[in-house]
Amino acid sequence: MSSCKVTRPSNYFRDLKKDTTVTVPPRPSDSLKIKSGDFLAITVSSLNRDEDLLYNTENVPGYEVSQEGTIHLRRLGKLTVLGLTRKQAKQKIESGLAPYLKDPLVSVKFTNHHVTLIGAGGSKVLPMPEERLSIMDLLAQGGGTLNENNLLSDIIVMRDSGQTQKTIKHLNLEDNSVFESGYFYLQPNDVVVLNSNEKAILAEKNRLRYQQITTLALQAVTIGLVIYQTFFRN
Repeated sequence: MSSCKVTRPSNYFRDLKKDTTVTVPPRPSDSLKIKSGDFLAITVSSLNRDEDLLYNTENVPGYEVSQEGTIHLRRLGKLTVLGLTRKQAKQKIESGLAPYLKDPLVSVKFTNHHVTLIGAGGSKVLPMPEERLSIMDLLAQGGGTLNENNLLSDIIVMRDSGQTQKTIKHLNLEDNSVFESGYFYLQPNDVVVLNSNEKAILAEKNRLRYQQITTLALQAVTIGLVIYQTFFRN
């Protein structure tokens, strides 16, 4: 019987020095533009509680941006938001509601933006309501998608780079250079694939097989001793 090979476990940022500082790319600015087909979650808060409820409950799935780039909002009617950032849309809605509500505060988030995470433990589609989501945030939200057999040194990020093209990027989360990657912060509709560590899986199978053979061998020896003592010993 041959002994099983011990596979080096995966660890995040294996070469990261203790108590150090690393350079990361700038956080994405609040510059993602609203486009036709987007769905916006718009919540309103003011000193007019009854009015607030009308805004916050009449369109629970979100306000769809029409082909003309407009949404229909209570009091304001058709409102053009095409090409605006979330911040600009927020300011425009607050300004429009000011004559009707006292001190209105508006929140605008995307409801149709998401990132897909695929791993050995399954797959998840995770919402991306704002512009900022790092690869680490995604993995933290992945839950059961992650397991000990994921290969941290080869994580794939697939990103749309045109209507018919995708850019494929391989990230190594065992190396702190990942902080400098333009893919450290994800974009809407990115697909992240967690590869399996085939060597670790094979090593675990060999370990279980070795354990099973050893157990069977010990059982056979035990049965042989019992038979010997019962029938052949004087």
